[in-house]
Amino acid sequence: MLKEAAVITRMKNAGKGVRGFREESLKPGTPLQDESVTGMDSMARVEYVVALEEEFKVTISDVDFDGMKTFKEVIDYLRRKGK
Repeated sequence: MLKEAAVITRMKNAGKGVRGFREESLKPGTPLQDESVTGMDSMARVEYVVALEEEFKVTISDVDFDGMKTFKEVIDYLRRKGK
């Protein structure tokens, strides 16, 4: 299993090319859908998922991602599934 700190660092790196991504918003309790906090609209969230998939060499299904409400849930998913 990947370490949480390493996952967060890689998630920040993956977000650098995503329109509107606010690195400082990547905190476990931050709601993914809150554009005013994350800076990402729905299209940017799709871009972010693609960037995460590339960074962690995983496929994140729409169903899985739609079920994730906070960055903590994404962190935990990537800790379990990521490479």
